[in-house]
Formats: sequence, C-alpha cells, structure tokens
Amino acid sequence: VAPVNAQALVDPWERTARVEVTTGPGWTRRTYREPGGRVVAEWWSVRELGHAWSGGSRDGSYTDPGGPDASAELVRFFHDQHGGGAAGGGRVRRALPRPLRTWLGGGR
Repeated sequence: VAPVNAQALVDPWERTARVEVTTGPGWTRRTYREPGGRVVAEWWSVRELGHAWSGGSRDGSYTDPGGPDASAELVRFFHDQHGGGAAGGGRVRRALPRPLRTWLGGGR
C-alpha cells in the first residue's frame, strides 16, 4: 500500500485514538487505540520492502524473509478483534473468515 493510501485508511482514528509506535530492525508499527484501550487499527511500514511480501519464504517470488511475518501479524490482529456481543458476555471472533476461525479453534 502506498504510504498516502495507508494514511488515508487510518485518518479516521488520527484525532480520537492514542497512537503507540513500536520499531524494530527496518520496520515501524503504529497501533491505534480507542479511548477504552481497544486496538482499532495498525499501520506497519517496512523500509526498502518495495512490492515484496514481508516475512515470506525464500522459495517464493516477491517475498522478503528478513522482514516481520506479515501473514502472522494479520492473523494476530484479526484474532484479537471482537466480532460483536456474545449472549453470555463471551468473545466472538466473527471478524475472521470461518475456515481461519476453525483453524484457530474459534468454532463455527
């Protein structure tokens, strides 16, 4: 995603969310938290990545195994999202597609 487009995606939270910045070797993650503490967005930027998929296998095309594992981070982010109110006050993971919820042990 071009930086200008990424900025447009997080703009709705710029004024209301608290932004936490975490850095690592060659990457920066901005975590946007609502006033209650819930994470509503993350913006990852990886320097010199170009169009490669960060954290991919060396055997794949257009991958960079040296960067953060983008696939694992996507799963982590959506796994942690609340998908709506559950009847018993429990957590519902409706933000994930059904096969991924099943694979993660989240049921139907």
